[in-house]
Amino acid sequence: MASQSSDALPIQFPTGAYFYLSLGVAVLAVILFAKNKFDEPSVDRSEDDFICQLLPRYLATGEEYSKGLAFYIGAMIITVIVLSLLGPNVLQLGGANVPNDADIHNTIPIFVALVLVGVLPNLPMLKEIEQRLRRMAHEIAYIPAAARATAEKLASAAFDFSWYNTQEVLTAPEMRGVEIADFERPRGSLEYSWVRLSCLVYQLKVHRISGDLESLDGELLQRYAAVLDNIEDKRKSLEADVAESRR
Repeated sequence: MASQSSDALPIQFPTGAYFYLSLGVAVLAVILFAKNKFDEPSVDRSEDDFICQLLPRYLATGEEYSKGLAFYIGAMIITVIVLSLLGPNVLQLGGANVPNDADIHNTIPIFVALVLVGVLPNLPMLKEIEQRLRRMAHEIAYIPAAARATAEKLASAAFDFSWYNTQEVLTAPEMRGVEIADFERPRGSLEYSWVRLSCLVYQLKVHRISGDLESLDGELLQRYAAVLDNIEDKRKSLEADVAESRR
């Protein structure tokens, strides 16, 4: 009769006090560190998609964000408890080398918790579990669906150009390449999109220079100042293309 592999450890639910003390510490670690992990984007970042570059806390209302975070922390705690109770066999399936040692088994909950929240290097299996839980929690908080819907609504809204259609504004560097006739162009035309982009860049620059951020999210603008500068640089790079299209 073939002997059973020594690498396969039977599933035994632990009963020692040290294990459950370790499990309590693991749950505490999840509560302390999970918020930072939750604030990592769950969608791939793209330079052409501004929304993907923002942290989740800027993409949801406080109520929806709290709802998603509560789900995420609860799901993470349940995951830590389940994986800890199942023991080393589950972690071995995920690629972890867990020695058959009682002292090591007692610290498995802490190890699982720290890997899930990103404090320790991720195991592929645990990394995949955490990413799925985070993505589900973000969907519950409508991240980034709500921000995309708001952006689409703003993009389709009418734009009041009256404040910008002055000689003083048109001489600003951010409005270079804009012509007065562009303000009357139909929606969907290149000139309309060009002048609208220029007005938005100009308005942001005015607020950032003056420090008047009461009507805007000052923390958001300061944190993503480099991204806004990049948008301004891209606008400058389009000047030659717009001028060529006019000819």
